[in-house]
Amino acid sequence: MDLNKYFTDNYTFLSGGQGYRGSSLIKNRDRIKCVDGFSLSVQASRTHYCRPRENEGPYSAVEVGYPSERVESFMPFAEDADNPLDTVYAWVPIELVEEAIESHGGMKEV
Repeated sequence: MDLNKYFTDNYTFLSGGQGYRGSSLIKNRDRIKCVDGFSLSVQASRTHYCRPRENEGPYSAVEVGYPSERVESFMPFAEDADNPLDTVYAWVPIELVEEAIESHGGMKEV
């Protein structure tokens, strides 16, 4: 799975207004759903915890949120490690996210 390609293919500006640091706001991407039912939010833009913190990648780290089950490799990046299903994970290396998605059968086709 190539998350940078996913981000490029799912890149939509919200209409009107300017956002954080004068940049246009990017619409949050839909949750990624895996073949086995696992899901998570994966975001990257100027307003997310990602590297680079820009609206366009390629990204080396991304923001992950609210996984449907605990992912051990994400835990060092958790904002609230006591609530692993109800927290955001900041600056998660993109390779760890791709590995987690692949370990759940890959992204489910929509």
